[in-house]
Amino acid sequence: MDCKIHNSVLNMISEAYTYCRIILDENGFPCDYEFLEVNPAFERMTELKASDIKGKMATELFLGTRDEDFDWIGLYGEVALTGSEKELEKYFSSTGRVYRINVYSPEKYYFVTLFTDISGTDERYHRLAENLGDIIYRYDFFPERGFSYVSQAAASIIGYTPEEHYQDPDLAMKVIHPEDRELFESYVRGEFPIDGPITFRWIHKNGSTVWIEQKNIPVYGPEGNLIALEGVARDISQRKETEKREKHLKQVLMAIRNVNQLITKETDPEVLIEKACGNLTETLGYYNAWIALMDDDQNIILTASSGFDNGFEKLESEMAAGKYPVCMQKVLERDDVIIIDDHLVNCKSCPLEVEYIDHAAMCYRLQFADKIYGIITVSVPVEYSRLKEEHHLFKEVADDLGFALHKIEMEKKRRWMEEELRNREEKLKKIFEIMPVGLWFADEKGQILLDNPAGARIWGGEPVVKPEDSETSRVHRYPSGEELRPDDWALVRTLNKGEKVADEILEIDSFDAKRKIIFNYTAPIFNEQEDVEGAVIVSQDITDLKETERMLKERIKELICISAVSQDMVKNMSVEEFCVRTADHLSKAMQYPEMASCAIEIDGSMYSAGESMPDMDNCLHAEIMADGDFMGYLHVCYLQNKPFLLPDEQNLINSVAYMIGTWLEKKQTQKSLMNSDRIFRHAQDMLCIAGFDGYFKVLNPSWSKTLGWSTEELLSRPWIEFVHPDDRRMTEQAKTTLVDGQEIYQLENRYMCSDGTFRWLSWNSYPYREENIMFGVARDITGQKRREERLEMVNRCLLDLTGDFTFNVNSITSLAGELLGGSCALYNRYDRENHQLVTIGKWNTPPDFQDKDTPEGHICYDAIIQGNDTLYISDISQTKYAWTDPNVKKYDIVSYAGHVVKHESEPAGILCVVFTREYHLTEDDRRLLGILASALGSEENRFHYTRKLRENEQRFRKVAESVADGIWDLDLKTSRAYFSDRYYEMLGYSPGEFEPSYESWKSMIHPDDIEYAEKALLGYLEGDIPEYNVEFRMKNKSGGWTWIQSRGKISQRDEYGNPQRIIGSHIDITEHKKLEEMNKNELIVKEVHHRVKNNLQVIASLLNMQSRNFDDEKVKAAFKDSQNRVKSMSLAHEKLYGSENLASIEISDYIKSLVNYIFQTYDTGKGNIKIHMSSDTAYLSMDIIVPLALILNEIITNSLKHAFPDEREGTISVDFRVRDDECLLQVSDDGVGISSDFDIESSNSLGLRVVNMLIQQLQGTIERYDSNGTDYVIRFKK
Repeated sequence: MDCKIHNSVLNMISEAYTYCRIILDENGFPCDYEFLEVNPAFERMTELKASDIKGKMATELFLGTRDEDFDWIGLYGEVALTGSEKELEKYFSSTGRVYRINVYSPEKYYFVTLFTDISGTDERYHRLAENLGDIIYRYDFFPERGFSYVSQAAASIIGYTPEEHYQDPDLAMKVIHPEDRELFESYVRGEFPIDGPITFRWIHKNGSTVWIEQKNIPVYGPEGNLIALEGVARDISQRKETEKREKHLKQVLMAIRNVNQLITKETDPEVLIEKACGNLTETLGYYNAWIALMDDDQNIILTASSGFDNGFEKLESEMAAGKYPVCMQKVLERDDVIIIDDHLVNCKSCPLEVEYIDHAAMCYRLQFADKIYGIITVSVPVEYSRLKEEHHLFKEVADDLGFALHKIEMEKKRRWMEEELRNREEKLKKIFEIMPVGLWFADEKGQILLDNPAGARIWGGEPVVKPEDSETSRVHRYPSGEELRPDDWALVRTLNKGEKVADEILEIDSFDAKRKIIFNYTAPIFNEQEDVEGAVIVSQDITDLKETERMLKERIKELICISAVSQDMVKNMSVEEFCVRTADHLSKAMQYPEMASCAIEIDGSMYSAGESMPDMDNCLHAEIMADGDFMGYLHVCYLQNKPFLLPDEQNLINSVAYMIGTWLEKKQTQKSLMNSDRIFRHAQDMLCIAGFDGYFKVLNPSWSKTLGWSTEELLSRPWIEFVHPDDRRMTEQAKTTLVDGQEIYQLENRYMCSDGTFRWLSWNSYPYREENIMFGVARDITGQKRREERLEMVNRCLLDLTGDFTFNVNSITSLAGELLGGSCALYNRYDRENHQLVTIGKWNTPPDFQDKDTPEGHICYDAIIQGNDTLYISDISQTKYAWTDPNVKKYDIVSYAGHVVKHESEPAGILCVVFTREYHLTEDDRRLLGILASALGSEENRFHYTRKLRENEQRFRKVAESVADGIWDLDLKTSRAYFSDRYYEMLGYSPGEFEPSYESWKSMIHPDDIEYAEKALLGYLEGDIPEYNVEFRMKNKSGGWTWIQSRGKISQRDEYGNPQRIIGSHIDITEHKKLEEMNKNELIVKEVHHRVKNNLQVIASLLNMQSRNFDDEKVKAAFKDSQNRVKSMSLAHEKLYGSENLASIEISDYIKSLVNYIFQTYDTGKGNIKIHMSSDTAYLSMDIIVPLALILNEIITNSLKHAFPDEREGTISVDFRVRDDECLLQVSDDGVGISSDFDIESSNSLGLRVVNMLIQQLQGTIERYDSNGTDYVIRFKK
């Protein structure tokens, strides 16, 4: 019954009644209230039905509850929680009425409200109106037109006092903005509902514009006519400004979307920046925009603009001249958005100053990965230039353009590298054409598919023929001369057996009728099925090399032969023994000793070193002369017709024949002395009988003739007194031998002449002990000794020759002058190309002697042109040269002796000795001069052959240095190598900065690549893999790693086919590797992260814009919490996008960025809360980073909101540590703390529920401590 009475009473009263329950948030603060019961009066007041009200939340029914100036929820919460009672009067603009509100609590958490309409009480109404922030007014149309009431808020909103309104009835029309007066007049005429809200612009007394929202209640008279308007005018300028700002941001977002669509498909930077400027202004996001691109030295290379009437062309000219505007200078110095909003101060000299009036300029870098590509500048309303959202969006579009320019640059590099590869292929083709060795490529049938010019030159202008088509007589094995059958060709063996051949040396008759020696190397080419599908042939003309080797060997053999014969000449042996030994020495000195046969014919007797006699029809002969008499012949023959004798061999044969004749002269003299007394008296040899007492007994006349002493003088003194002091001991020993009854032979000592000089004597003696005497034959061998000394000097000179051409020529020339005793000696070469006589070697020449001269008139020139071997002039004054040769008169030359020097059988120069006295040239002189001239010819040949070899080597080196690749040549026996300059440079070193060797190569390879690289090289050298082509990293000078593609081929093998040398190249493929990796992973992954980050940023911006539509702080806080959660995830993608590591993020830098952002978001500007951060360095994946970021955001946000009330000072600490495989995150504050009975797991708070869910996702744990504030400790596996 009581319940029915209660309900009847509530239904009957005029006061609006409600019964509600207060709602608390997770921290125990009132956040809403629920309607449990209302009466009909409340239904009329709110124009809502009870069924639509009961069970609903206030914020759900009245959306503006949180945004009102009055805190209804706080008032009702205080009554419901404390039990106190409240009474207040309040004007409601929605009803245009004033109510007295009584509030009390029947029990905790519940409250009752009674609304009593007191609008009829003018005094209260006016008092309430004066306290409102809106303008309350009444405008009467009857009986008089004008304001009857205006609240004091008018003065603060539009600048006019209520008194001014009362005095001017037309002020209501005057304050209307001129552009809105027509709308106002339409409203007054009733074209719009008069009791509906309407928006106008009013002109403030100071001239500014104020946006006003009006709501009027018409007042009608008894006759139903309109007599007055009562209304409320609210200042909504701030709301209009917010709407305008949101419209602007939407336009900017539209521009960013257009730019994003543009950068995905545009590849030309000039078109990109032009279209980007157009997109930024076409959407009305920005008033104008301009972009300037720069090179690495920050010089302007491209510009684009949009939205300018004039001035930008002048700015372009100034920037091209290096004069940059202030905004550009600042943004290049500092990586941040630069704002220029006072152009009169900062941009006085800028050509765009007029364009920026009433606008602000924002300037930022176009950059990616620390590289600045240029700058972008846009203009916005001054009031928006300091907005964080504006800055974020502007940075977003700048970063997008920076990324697009980076992508274009990478694409340009990729195209450049492709072009570079094509260029290298062309260079390799050119190298193929200019290589000094012949190269051929043949198919599986042996058909030549490709050859280079060097190969054609080797075969005399024609490519090499197929083995089965060639004439076998054209090709022989070297040095055996064996004809080569078609099946024995290296190419055929390679194609048939699939093996490499590196032992083929052939002697060929080329198509240009020249005999050549070539070295061939062949290697098979395999297809994918490992079948031989062709071969490569490398051929090198080694004719000059083999010729040089042969000549050097022959020269040594000649010297050995002459030395051996000279030693035999002083020994006591029979004619047969001497001739047989000499024939043997000479046979060994021939070019082909195994095919040579030598014989000596003396007085009809033939002496040979071999068992068989040579065929005299295929011989060279030299006459043997002794004392002017013909004694016989020296025969030298080859057993086969093929080899041919060389000119040097003929010279050697002549020299040996001369030596044989000299030896026979000596033998004949000895024989004559022993057989005839007449010979004793008339013998040229010195015959004597001497006693054991040391005195001569009998002397023939030759003693006096030879020594100059008279016979009496010689007989009167002991013969030992005539012996040279250095030879007396040896002579006394020889006397003792004779006294003992033994003969002596070939004893040589020196006897003094009457003029004090000494002459060499060679003794053969035998004793006659019965008479105490000894017989002796002494021959004057002073001339022979002189010849031997001269020959020994020649031998020493030739043996001491080095690889230095100039030294050798001067040594031989000097020896010629010394041996002949001339005034000076010269080796003059005729330079046919420049038509000059050039002195190459000289001895004892005057200081003013000219090394070069025109040849006409010179004795040497005529001798060279005539080509005769020897030219001797005893008295030049009797010849034409006395006036034609300029040196004859200048240096008083009397006699001349010269011998032509030949190079490849052609006269090249002359070795000459000149005398300032008359000189008689002996036959010995002629022979010695011939030997020395022959030695000079050998030097000329060696010099030319060596120079050709050096030129070939230098040509190879130049080719190696001219290419962009690094060339290497490795000697596998010594491990030493050659590295080209480019080899060093591609690793950052100067040429020769480290030792070229296998060990240095190996030590610079990346540890992860060394096993693979060595395995590839050894596999190729051992024949396990067909080619050496491998990629690895090498350490460069800066400490980084350079990617190298290494290729190589075996260039030399030993007689067993084992590799001896390998040559190859290094190519720097670092950029190619980077581009390849980016094409595979980086661009795709970074693009994904970039788009995710952009989308999250747009969501955050939309949340921020949407939050401005609500005045309720709790709604705004909820939006801000959501926005921060999105930003936490966006920041993770942004860090990953800007990182080189696309799989993980460095946690310490990320925590710092995230915490700083949260603090900036909740920053009140008071600085009462400090932040302390510390973290280990660790890289975590996105699966951990994102939940960890959301946890950190929730905990720090909760601390900022609730831990420090009433501007209390304090500190929030964030500490992250990694221990083995476990991570520990500790977030603490020293604020007011949380109740000890608060359970985080059962909390209704959305934020803490999110934290619990994320901890479970990480499979971790969370603990809370409340000793001094709040301390959260979170553990999870790494």
